[in-house]
Amino acid sequence: MGLRALAVNNQSPGRAEQASATYQTQLNQLTGRSKDRRALNSDDTVVYELLRRRGDEEAHHKGILETLDLLYRGLNKDEAAELTGHLSQYHGMGNDILNLVNLPKDIHTGPNGIHPWAIEKGYQFHSNYKPKGLVQELMEASEMPLDYRKHVGERYLTQAVPAMENKINELLGSHPSMNEKLDMKAVEDAIAAERQSTRMAGTALSQMIDDSQLTTGNVSGDKPIIVNADENASVYLHTNGKNGNGKVELQEKFNENSNKSYKRMKR
Repeated sequence: MGLRALAVNNQSPGRAEQASATYQTQLNQLTGRSKDRRALNSDDTVVYELLRRRGDEEAHHKGILETLDLLYRGLNKDEAAELTGHLSQYHGMGNDILNLVNLPKDIHTGPNGIHPWAIEKGYQFHSNYKPKGLVQELMEASEMPLDYRKHVGERYLTQAVPAMENKINELLGSHPSMNEKLDMKAVEDAIAAERQSTRMAGTALSQMIDDSQLTTGNVSGDKPIIVNADENASVYLHTNGKNGNGKVELQEKFNENSNKSYKRMKR
């Protein structure tokens, strides 16, 4: 197993080695699993269209793969799994989609892109450059007990990664691709399909029950909610999203962890 494959296996067991391919696979899985099913759900379609690859974009590791893998030097399988489990509480790891974002090639690896900047700031390990900053700390931690490696890994994920995400936002803010109008026809088609489905459901129901029973809940398929609470009690309701697909929390997580989705939604 090559060094990159080993790093992927350490930090995201079971994920494919090629970042762009596994990103696309995970995005498909999380947005309906197929184009036909996604076309019937505008929530899934919006997420897919915002996060899918365009043009010359490449998948970038927000927590840099080879840099974090310094912490795994000399660990056995169980220790590596424990380290990954701990660090995953703070950020996506390896080839998990929450650790990946599609970036234009020049922002990713160009001379003024995120990787040269990260090396200069001491956020990325490179064999041709003298280690400094957090990279130096990671290298020193690679010879220390597991608990200390966890501590330094936390610092990297909570300090270096946010700093790099801010830099990515800065680079994207002035990039020509951010002025390109997104083709959202797939979203419009999905919304139209949902509306048509609702109209058909309403027509079918009207043939079976009185008009007085045709409430929004009946037509859309929502289940009624009954809440019993004492007087002056506080009641909080949370919805899992259209048709109970539970995607709302996932989409929020995508938005929190994908700088690019923020930029595009603001346009």
